[in-house]
Amino acid sequence: MTPPPDAAIAAAPDATPDAAPVTTYRVGDVVSVRSHNDIYDTEQAIGGARCLAVEPHEDWHSTAVLDFAVATVVAVSTTCPGNPETLAIDVGNSVVPIRAAAVRPIAAACLPAMSVMYDALIPAWTACVAKSPWKGSSDIADVTVRFTAAGVVDDVSYYGTTGWGEKAALCIIKATKRAKLDGRACAGETIRLTSWL
Repeated sequence: MTPPPDAAIAAAPDATPDAAPVTTYRVGDVVSVRSHNDIYDTEQAIGGARCLAVEPHEDWHSTAVLDFAVATVVAVSTTCPGNPETLAIDVGNSVVPIRAAAVRPIAAACLPAMSVMYDALIPAWTACVAKSPWKGSSDIADVTVRFTAAGVVDDVSYYGTTGWGEKAALCIIKATKRAKLDGRACAGETIRLTSWL
């Protein structure tokens, strides 16, 4: 028997037009950024729209090292132009927008593990710079480290240029390899380690 119209309406679930959209990421998630081009494309798509709860701001020391960056999500939006889900990510001294499809989640423990790596590497990197004829100039020590699925260092390469000369860059690479970094928290990832020296 077909129920009367009023009964059918009463049995229907309540509509929830104001329910929050389902998103892939949440504030506090840690993500891996592969290319700064995705950030640039997202900035172009957003234009002047104020669609993120956190206002993006950039510092050139940070934005110079966005490729292979590990970042924390500080805001999520489904209303930014151009993408169904847009993130604001904290990459040190900068907060930049990026489309959610351009990042991938990694273990939250990778960030504190990177801090331990920095502490282990800075003295050796500083010693490399001290040997350079141009040791008085400031520049960014900049390496990428690729870890195997077991967290063992698979490759170390210098990313970019150095004002201290080629020998200093090679010294920094060798020092990074000798450090035997523990990458278990960043297993399977390629990360970028940088320091203004």
